[in-house]
Amino acid sequence: MANLKQINIGLLGLGTVGGGVAKIMHDHAQKMSDTEGIQYQVTKIFVRDIEKSKAKHPGLPESIQLTTDFNDVINDPSIDVVVEAMGGTTFAADCIESALRAGKHIVTANKDLVAIKRGLDLIQYAQDHQLDFLYEAAVAGGIPILNSLRTPLASDKLFSVSGIVNGTTNYILTKMVEQGRGFDEVLAEAQALGLAEADPSGDVDGLDAARKIVILTKMAFGVTVDLNEIPVKGIRHVTARDIQVASSLGYVIKLIGRANLVDGTVYAEVAPTLVPKTHPLSTVRNEMNAVFTEGAATGEMMFYGPGAGELPTGAMVVSDIMAIGQHIHTETTGQPFANYSQDATWKKAEDIKSVGFFHFETEDKQGQFIKLVQIFDDAKVSLDKVFQEPSSDDKTAKIVVVTHEMSQAQLQQINQATQDSPELNLISYYSVLPEAK
Repeated sequence: MANLKQINIGLLGLGTVGGGVAKIMHDHAQKMSDTEGIQYQVTKIFVRDIEKSKAKHPGLPESIQLTTDFNDVINDPSIDVVVEAMGGTTFAADCIESALRAGKHIVTANKDLVAIKRGLDLIQYAQDHQLDFLYEAAVAGGIPILNSLRTPLASDKLFSVSGIVNGTTNYILTKMVEQGRGFDEVLAEAQALGLAEADPSGDVDGLDAARKIVILTKMAFGVTVDLNEIPVKGIRHVTARDIQVASSLGYVIKLIGRANLVDGTVYAEVAPTLVPKTHPLSTVRNEMNAVFTEGAATGEMMFYGPGAGELPTGAMVVSDIMAIGQHIHTETTGQPFANYSQDATWKKAEDIKSVGFFHFETEDKQGQFIKLVQIFDDAKVSLDKVFQEPSSDDKTAKIVVVTHEMSQAQLQQINQATQDSPELNLISYYSVLPEAK
């Protein structure tokens, strides 16, 4: 051990991710040094409360110094790598910026920061100053999806990436599908289990998944998209009845983030989506995550695993630390993590196409059904399935329409026409994920 090069690590935060990193680096130190020929050691950790942190992590080695001043980590000349494990954007970004200016390499799992302009600016600063800035754990926790897109799949021409990248929403939808329970009830259960935050809006409204899709789009296609450009819809409006009807037609409802690049045009979105039961993504249950890629050479592939958690996420952070150790050893630091880049334009509405699932409620009287079909005919959308659900009263009728492939422009025309006909109430709409080949 005495002859091994030593890489010293400072942690900013000792919560779920930081605690996992500290535990893995202590428990697996021997294997890491045997594998890499480098000794990795956490030497300092910034925490809010030292006594509480010691009580929560009783196995923490005494050699690690806890401090309530983040500058003790950032400005320590012996520390090579700073791991940001706090989350958030403003304070985390300030700390990372200070660490970079002090010459530290950076590892983070902070998708909130990496997906926005300030994060991109910090990544560029690192590259300009020959420093590493790695963030494998920012997407899908314990799944090494970013490195897979960056290296093994670098030789392929990818044209689609889609997935379940938020464990909270997948848990909620799984319980709604399998147990017939309502959204509010399952959300409360997820909060009690610690799978959902007290304020769950970032998860259930789709923003967390959207940030991850920004990162996946860059890694898969080399295209930087603005988070604000991505249409985002969450799962609050998903009803037990929608789930039942979808199931009867051979679909499962999942919150899907997806992006595609075709002929120099890119499109990305996050929305509850009908996934065919024959598709691999339909089998992803509870808080698990999965990413499904389509490429010219590799065809269809799915990466599956835990999307969060102390040890799965911590393992991916440690893999980044070890990568930096090798870069320091070979003097190759400063290479961009997402080193593929190309320009693309945002896809036009008439070129964004999918099968649509519509659920209408209308007065149960003569002529309403014909009026509804006429709306689709005017938009030049052909219908695959149309059926009326049994009603609990004699005054209303619920009608389900499944179309053949149509464009977003046609969808907008249908939405406008239904808004202009107040007696036709569109309860819900979902796009349908294409069948896996």
